[in-house]
Amino acid sequence: MFKRFWVLFMFRFACRGLFLFVFGIASLLAVGAAQAFTVGQVAYLCKKNDKLLWVIGPDSYSACPVRIILNAGGSYRILAHTRGCILPGFGAGYLSRGQEAWVESYDLWSTRASCEGRGQKSQASKPKTYPLKIQNACRHDMRGFVRYKNLSGNWVNSDWFSLPADGKIYNVRGVQTKNRTFYYYLTYTEGPKAGKIIASKAPDIRREKDGKSYGLSEFRSSSNPPSIAFCKK
Repeated sequence: MFKRFWVLFMFRFACRGLFLFVFGIASLLAVGAAQAFTVGQVAYLCKKNDKLLWVIGPDSYSACPVRIILNAGGSYRILAHTRGCILPGFGAGYLSRGQEAWVESYDLWSTRASCEGRGQKSQASKPKTYPLKIQNACRHDMRGFVRYKNLSGNWVNSDWFSLPADGKIYNVRGVQTKNRTFYYYLTYTEGPKAGKIIASKAPDIRREKDGKSYGLSEFRSSSNPPSIAFCKK
């Protein structure tokens, strides 16, 4: 009698364990598998709401709907759907409705609930990235663009970007490259040298951007990922 009771007890215990295991796997799948976002997909820009921590606690996040308009191998160009989106990272601030910006994949979440809950997150997978890093340790801000070989093997121009004179190292937005040779066009935007092209010699190549020809300087980086620094001591 005791043996029969013991076998029945162990059978029920095993069934319960199997149920909990299957339920756990199903819950994870329900949250959403990690994924990379595709062009045209709606995602949610997720940011911790630091200003309201003292009111609503340390785990409060806000989610803002955006549409993916370009996938650049780990970086995404987004279009804001509503006013007041918080933009994380480089160029942090608020996005107005219809404004475009660049973000990295870990700033985007597949659902509003997964961002705001953060306990059951459905975060985009973070694929291997190949950034181009740039640093301005000079006294004045810069503005310009780079020409680089993208992951498809084509030489292309980046978007225009501003580079603050803060000594910090930034990824050039939207640029993904495995090539350590690239070209740059930069000018000072302030100070006595405002408008002056940053180059140590005559341009190495000339290329068009936005219908205008620019002289670009070549740079061959010895680092991986490739990087360039100005006025670094």
